[in-house]
Amino acid sequence: MSRLFRSDEIELFINNYEPGDEQIIASALERIKADEHGMHALGMSVRHVCSENHDRRLAGVAEIIYRTNPCSLCRQHILEWMKELDCIPDWIVGESRCDASEETRTLVSE
Repeated sequence: MSRLFRSDEIELFINNYEPGDEQIIASALERIKADEHGMHALGMSVRHVCSENHDRRLAGVAEIIYRTNPCSLCRQHILEWMKELDCIPDWIVGESRCDASEETRTLVSE
């Protein structure tokens, strides 16, 4: 199965997300063995799901993306989503205070 196909499957949840689907997404993300490019593609797809579905139940999925996505900008975007929904875990706040990105550090200091 290709990286693109897996991220395309996750994108199906953008317009079709229902409560409980976050468990399916999280389970898939935890099982997938992908290189950093694959995790970036998956992370972008999950970011789109989160941004189109303002549901705090997706916070665990957002946390997985923050933890596994190698892209600083993607982590910043998912952090913005978590801040908007007031669901940033304390460990991410602490880690983000030392992030290389000034924008990310600013997000958690506000």
